[in-house]
Amino acid sequence: MSPMAQIEEKDLTGEDGDLTADSAPRLEAPPPTLEPFNLTREQEKVRGRIAEGLLMMLGVILLFAFLTLWVYGTTFSDLENLMTIIFAPVITLVGTATGYYFGNKTSQNGASGGGA
Repeated sequence: MSPMAQIEEKDLTGEDGDLTADSAPRLEAPPPTLEPFNLTREQEKVRGRIAEGLLMMLGVILLFAFLTLWVYGTTFSDLENLMTIIFAPVITLVGTATGYYFGNKTSQNGASGGGA
């Protein structure tokens, strides 16, 4: 039996050939809530994602460094040379981004009077 033979044809039209309201199922959904675009909130989300991404990248680099020592038996001096090349720029990026993110957040909280 072919797949086309299993398809059942249904007539959704009324006597005049138009679709009837009774034949189509109604889906009730609440209307969408619309909010005005808030640039500051969106900037905070992006800054947070950048800071999270950089921190995750730092964590992955440290994890791979320890795994390299443990699994492959790399000497510490070889790993130290490699980490000097890789780790220094990454820690600079992470420090700058998180410092900017949290410094900007603190200054915004202080300006809005929402201190602790």
